Amino acid sequence: MYSVADVAKIFDVNGKTVKDWSYHFSEYLSEGANPAKGKQRFYSIEDIRIFAYVLLYWDENPDFENIKYGLNSEDYYEIEPINKLITELSPIFQEPTEEITNIGSNVIFAGMASLDGRLSIANAFKESGDILFETVKEQGNLHDFTSPILYQYRHAIELYLKSILIKPEKIHDLLKLYDKFETLIKTEFQTEVPSWLKEMILGFNKIDPGGDILRYGEEIATDEILIDLRQLKLKMSWFAKSVNNIYYKLEKNR
Repeated sequence: MYSVADVAKIFDVNGKTVKDWSYHFSEYLSEGANPAKGKQRFYSIEDIRIFAYVLLYWDENPDFENIKYGLNSEDYYEIEPINKLITELSPIFQEPTEEITNIGSNVIFAGMASLDGRLSIANAFKESGDILFETVKEQGNLHDFTSPILYQYRHAIELYLKSILIKPEKIHDLLKLYDKFETLIKTEFQTEVPSWLKEMILGFNKIDPGGDILRYGEEIATDEILIDLRQLKLKMSWFAKSVNNIYYKLEKNR
């Protein structure tokens, strides 16, 4: 939130001008811009956007109707200098307000909007790997993004394994997690882990056993390997579907 002095400094005007803007364009501003008598004025980032537009047409004899016409059409969202100003002023992490919660790319994170644990995050990492792969494949430069794509999938695998283990260890070792996963599948479902899944997980364990190599770009302790990212995406979809089914079956029985 911004005080009158803050707004005056941003736009290099005096406090009286800010108060004039607050009065003449009150219908476009937050409640804090025109509070009850005796209370201090405070402005939101969206109020700053309104003022930035007003300033473009402010002179000794401003045409209020023309300015309001522009505000009604929300032209200020299309003006690059205003967007640049708002980006510079806006903190990445901030307290949500009713005004800005559902605007553009804003999302609510943590608190009451927390994700539903490891399985939800695993699904998100898997989907982000899919999106990155498909996007980069269309651009024709898969090689430049191989590590980020593989990291998304590797982290999804780690979270998938942890999501169905009871009190999993705080480790990144895929081999240890897989061994516990394999035991759980045999015990709870009296079946074997499919060979394609075991091969995929152990393959990731070979190139990045601790979860640091793909993330930090460290040297992989193996010879050159060929990776079919299309097949990897498909197998990750199979794995994701299986783990989600396993998770809800186990939850029902626990």
